[in-house]
Amino acid sequence: MPTPRLEVSVPCHSIEDPTKLRRILEAVLLIEKDLELPALLRHVIEEAASMTGARYAALGVLNDDKTASRCLMSIPPPRTGEG
Repeated sequence: MPTPRLEVSVPCHSIEDPTKLRRILEAVLLIEKDLELPALLRHVIEEAASMTGARYAALGVLNDDKTASRCLMSIPPPRTGEG
């Protein structure tokens, strides 16, 4: 009996720039390496900021109500009393 296939609609963007594609693939491959989670997450947000030209990037988690988030990591780090 065939396994049921789950179909999910996800927006897909093509990546025309081979340099960006290589950087994304390298970031994905880092997930398989034996890195500590903070180092992996820092690399992901650093790459995201670099690829988009952003001066600031952050990674957060939404609360159960999806009304607020807790900042896990940011570049540059938030000033005291922020984030």
